[in-house]
Amino acid sequence: RCYEESKPQAATRSREVVAAVCPLCEQDVAAGDDKIIIGGKEQHRRCYEENKPQAAARARGPATPVCPLCEQDVVPSDDKIILGGKEHHRRCYEESKPQAAAKARGPATPVCPLCEQDVVPSDDKIILGGKEHHRRCYEESKPQAAAKARGPATPVCPLCEQDVVPSDDKIILGGKEHHRRCYEESKPQAQSRARGPVAAVCPLCDQEVAPSDDKIIIGGKEQHRRCYEENKPQAQVRTRGPVASVCPMCEQEVIPSDDKIIIGGREHHRRCYEESKPQQTETRRAVAILCPACGVDINSQEKIVVEGKEWHRVCYNYNDYARS
Repeated sequence: RCYEESKPQAATRSREVVAAVCPLCEQDVAAGDDKIIIGGKEQHRRCYEENKPQAAARARGPATPVCPLCEQDVVPSDDKIILGGKEHHRRCYEESKPQAAAKARGPATPVCPLCEQDVVPSDDKIILGGKEHHRRCYEESKPQAAAKARGPATPVCPLCEQDVVPSDDKIILGGKEHHRRCYEESKPQAQSRARGPVAAVCPLCDQEVAPSDDKIIIGGKEQHRRCYEENKPQAQVRTRGPVASVCPMCEQEVIPSDDKIIIGGREHHRRCYEESKPQQTETRRAVAILCPACGVDINSQEKIVVEGKEWHRVCYNYNDYARS
């Protein structure tokens, strides 16, 4: 009765200034009481349970985040973590992990493996090892974070430093996989940066011709044989021009530095001729006259007939000199 007659003066007088008061029953919340914090104010848990959810709305207001695991306010000073778009006390998450994560998030929400918080659509993010990371987390722990998330076998685009996953549209430069979009945005700078000045590039697909690739040389440029076959004869005309000599046996260009031989008025690589001789000679003998000394075709401007046989003049002169 004394309390009721002098309320709230009596309450203030008998209680210390720092004592917490439950806003539902207006009694002290002692240190040993089972309590809950709502709207920054301590309440008896029994009072909260009896008046829930009205009590929560009354004490908190609409904008205060509540941890869905302990149902207490997440105040600005709390160590918190965001899961499923909701703020949790980190201690609550740690105590119930991983069940709490699954409960709050659902299976489809990506989680940054470095800070273990949700990567929401509005976040600035980067993909490593097929997983979304916060870019800030990656930058703070780079390159350790990249190694941790990716593993040694995952290719990384050197232009954007993100994973090149199998489903990406990619291009190979300098032996490294690039996102085609990154290459297109920074071409030709990206080309020079990734390849270096001596790398050969197929003019048909704009990708590098690696030493191990099956290749063909047209117009002095190395091309993938598969690209050449898919675009033949257009590829030939595009890269060679009308005057280039082509070996009819391997269909590759006969460049000036090649060791070559002229058969039937056409230039051949000597290696191609030697590999297919004598078959090549037999198929051609009916229409071509071969010099007995060198086995090469004789045209009318350079031949000499001796004892019914046609020779290259220079070959006959050399052999006549040698005999003498």
